[in-house]
Order: sequence, then C-alpha cells, then structure tokens
Amino acid sequence: MAWGGSIKGAGCWPSAPQRELIEAIIGRHPVTETWPRYNTSIDLNTVNSGEARLYPMLAPRLDRQHRADPRFAPLIQSQIRANARYLRNLKEIDRLLADLREHGIETIVTKGFALLASVYKDGSLRPAADIDLLIPPGKVLLFCTLAENRGWKPKHVHPQFNEKILRYRSTGIDFQLSPFLDVEVHAHFRTELLFEPEVTTMVWRDARMVQWEGRSWQIPGSSWLLIETILHGTVWNVVHSMRWIVDGYRILERDDAIDWPLIMDLTRRASLSVIFRNALEYLSELGARVPDNVLEELKARKPSRLERLDYRLRLKPEGFFARYFPREPVNYWLRSKSTGWAKLSGFFTYFFVSQLGISQVRSAPRVVGRKFLSRIASLRQLHNAHSDS
Repeated sequence: MAWGGSIKGAGCWPSAPQRELIEAIIGRHPVTETWPRYNTSIDLNTVNSGEARLYPMLAPRLDRQHRADPRFAPLIQSQIRANARYLRNLKEIDRLLADLREHGIETIVTKGFALLASVYKDGSLRPAADIDLLIPPGKVLLFCTLAENRGWKPKHVHPQFNEKILRYRSTGIDFQLSPFLDVEVHAHFRTELLFEPEVTTMVWRDARMVQWEGRSWQIPGSSWLLIETILHGTVWNVVHSMRWIVDGYRILERDDAIDWPLIMDLTRRASLSVIFRNALEYLSELGARVPDNVLEELKARKPSRLERLDYRLRLKPEGFFARYFPREPVNYWLRSKSTGWAKLSGFFTYFFVSQLGISQVRSAPRVVGRKFLSRIASLRQLHNAHSDS
C-alpha cells in the first residue's frame, strides 16, 4: 500500500485502461491489441485531455499496414495535430529565447521542451502548450518589464512584480505569448525545494547544452530532469498528469548518469520520501531501471504525519483541507527551516498570499475585511429576496 493511504487511481495515477496505454507506449504490450480494446471501452469525445496526450506516443509503434487501418485513425490524427502545434510553437520559442538573450537574460529550458530536446527528439510525440524557463532571480523584474513592453498578457493577476512576492508565490509567473503558447518563468527550481537554498545554484551548475534541430538550448542535468518530472507530475491537475510516468521511464531508459546519492539526500532533507518512494516504485514495476538499494532505503524511512498529509493534499483537490489550506503554506510548514514565531508568521504569510491573492502581507486585514463585508451584503440580499417572496 502506498504511503498516505491507498489512493492510486487518483490525481496523477492511471486507471487500469490508462496503464495499458502506458505499457503499450513503452513496448510492454502491442498497440494493435491494446488500442482496439481501449477504444471500445471509452468515448473519445469525452476523454480527459491529459489522457489524450498519450495518443501521439502510441502512433509510432504502428507499422505501415496498421497505420492505414481506420481503427487507428485517432492515433495518426493526434500525432499530426501534435506535430503541427509543435512546429508553430517552435517559431515563437525561437523568437522568445533570442529576445531574452539580446537583453542579457540567461535561461534554462525546463519541463516539456527540455524533455523534447533531450529524450524524445521528436516534437510530434510530446505536445506542449507552454514553455517553462528558469532565469536568475535578479532578472525577474527585467523579464516582467520586457513582457509588458512586448504586450504579452499575464495569465493571472500579478498585482506587484518583485522578487519578494515571487518568492512567496513560489510558483513563478506566466504570460501568454500567442493564442497557442504560454511562457512560465521561474526564479526557483521547484516549490518543494524552495527552502533548500543551494538547489537552484546546483541546477545552474549542472545545466547542460543540447543541440536539437539546429538549436542550442540549456536544459537541466539528467538527475534534475528526473526530479522535476516526478515533482511536477505527482500532483492533482484538472488535466490528468499521468504522462509523467512515460517521461520518467524514458529518462531512466536513456540516461545512466542519474545521481542517486543526490536524489536520496534531497528527498530526506526536503521531506520528499513519500512522493519519490511511490513514484520510483511505480516506475520500477513498469521495468524502469531504479536501483534496488534506492527503493529499499526509501521503504525503510519513516515519514512524519505531516509529510503523509502533504502527499495526500497533492493528489486530492476536494475536501476541507485542500480547499482552505493550499499546498504552498503546507509546503512551507513542512519544509521551511524557520522555527518558533518566525515559522508561524511565515506560514500565515504564505497562506494569505496563496489563498487571498494579495501582494503584500500588510494588506491582509483590508482584504479579509472586504471579503467579510461582501459576504454579509450577499446574505442580506438573500434575506431580503426571501422576505419579498
């Protein structure tokens, strides 16, 4: 049973039919048998878009004869659409990275496009609607100024762009470059590793250049790419995140340069043992090359109740705690090195910034008061309407 309760099948974990698709992608089952059985059990018009993102990965496993078979037309069509989207977005990305270089902003391409450039090498296999960039913290304001000058539209309300607020938000800032492509910029590598101050420095130190279709991109090292894939994927999302399993499998399949001592040290210090134990155990079940001693050490650890709660909150959006205690303040309380009153005040800071969307802690009383008065007014209006009827 997974730590935190038996909740596989929720959040980031695939159901039995979805797992069959994943096993077909990595070659454990023939697509020609898996797809017809899967296709007759679901309605393709209502399938979750996260599940549909697996379809382009299945198409290359069809031979010429089956590619002409009408039963597999949805797979071929999804691959064609993914490739068209990739070619269109690649032009936008070229302009973006050239613009940032011209303004002296160094970048590390992360997540989806880093996986495309280093693992998949084929834009039709892994469609991505956004590009994630890691930039030096000191360049955040410069990037925001550039974004405003270029007319890029913020996807969320950013009331005040400064490094302090970005630190509290910890999830980065995102803009819409075009109707088809978003850019999300981070000054810190991962929210879960925000309180390990040396991590972002280490990511920059271990970054590597990849040559891809005439382009030269800087991406995270293999170990960091695996860490990011697991942390980004093992969390609930409206768009099902099961694709992280294929990504993680491909990284382990293609790269022997994983720094397992680094991963084990980080998971211990940052209270990530539950997440990595379940993720690596699942990948190992599929045949991924995970060392036995790594799994044994993770199984031997005794996570705290708060760490198990953190894992459950990542995967289950419904319920009281998930609604009123967002992941950011829980992440702070679990992983911050602060103690005493400093830790307590920091917890409420993260709570107010993430839950109420305020730009400064001192404005919290005003925001809370406004929300309270608005609620009273709504109740009064409801009472008056009931009295009139």
